[in-house]
Amino acid sequence: GTRRLEMEIETSSSSMKVVTVYGSSSSKIPEIYKTEAFHLGSAIAKQGWVQVNGAGKFGLMGAATDGGLSEGGVVKGVIIEKFLKNAHDSFKGGELLKISSDMTERKKDLYEAADAFISLPGGLGTLEEAAEIMSWRQIGLHSKPLVFLNTDGFYTPLQQWIERAIAENFVIPELFKSGEVGFCSTVDEALKFINVHEPQFENNLGGHLEDVGVADSLIAARTT
Repeated sequence: GTRRLEMEIETSSSSMKVVTVYGSSSSKIPEIYKTEAFHLGSAIAKQGWVQVNGAGKFGLMGAATDGGLSEGGVVKGVIIEKFLKNAHDSFKGGELLKISSDMTERKKDLYEAADAFISLPGGLGTLEEAAEIMSWRQIGLHSKPLVFLNTDGFYTPLQQWIERAIAENFVIPELFKSGEVGFCSTVDEALKFINVHEPQFENNLGGHLEDVGVADSLIAARTT
């Protein structure tokens, strides 16, 4: 049977990174996105980095896994029991798969495994995961970079929304202006963004929430 895997990654070099890749599990999306997801997976492997994703065999999850494996890379998956039948064939043996108890734990496992995050195009689940990473960075719960791979301008409307949110003080500008979250058009740009990342602002929970005018009640709600 499938056994649980502790997601801690033993590395011999401080330059090795673990990248959690978010993306659509739909098999009906245009090929351009699948091609770029495969390219991303292969590029992560060529860097000598480890890829972690949601373990699905369809859509961009499957394509990113295929890309990583095509270059002999290490790809690890996190899934819940309900979706196990849809796991990528490479995970069926179990040694590279972790089974989470529910979706909340699955997201936590994907988050904790990572040094950095790349969000491929996706739907509501992908958006939820990426939004949580941004929200947690804004309030100082981590200092890991997030890149949106903006294939064919898919994330341009989100980028425009964020720019307006910054202009109207809903979001702190440091999150995007100092290299914490980025929008990159190519895989090479995305990996470079991660490679050069250094945390650029202090993890000051109360201070940053005050900067964007969040009420004390919301501070309490988001930290309990």
